Amino acid sequence: MPITHDEIVDLNQRFHHVVFSHGDAAAQGAFFLHPDSRLCVPHGREYTFQEHYELHLEFEDERCVDPPQWDITQLRTDPERARAIGNVYWEGRPVNEPPGSLLKIMVCEEWIVERTSDGLKFVLYQSTSHTPLPDSSPLTQF
Repeated sequence: MPITHDEIVDLNQRFHHVVFSHGDAAAQGAFFLHPDSRLCVPHGREYTFQEHYELHLEFEDERCVDPPQWDITQLRTDPERARAIGNVYWEGRPVNEPPGSLLKIMVCEEWIVERTSDGLKFVLYQSTSHTPLPDSSPLTQF
């Protein structure tokens, strides 16, 4: 059975719910096939689960919105894998900044996911670009 758009949206929302509620490194790692995976971001930076956890401790009021449609390419059937690419809207406010100081960023996500007996897991998690929106807080500097 092909991996569907709804499954990708569900994985994204469940993972980011854990991240935005400050789920620890182990809670974030549970979404990945390999326990020593990294989250890859622009400019060659890679985050361990612990580093990603610590990064998101610096933000409040985080949320993300899935794109209307993910570009999904089925890669193989055994194990069942797909590549998902989409521009996700992310916003968050740095801790101790006043209300209205939202960082607003379009994040291009490119993932490889695999269906397991526990549901979809990330095999590769890569954010290929972070583009601040015009109405983002001026604190946004990438």
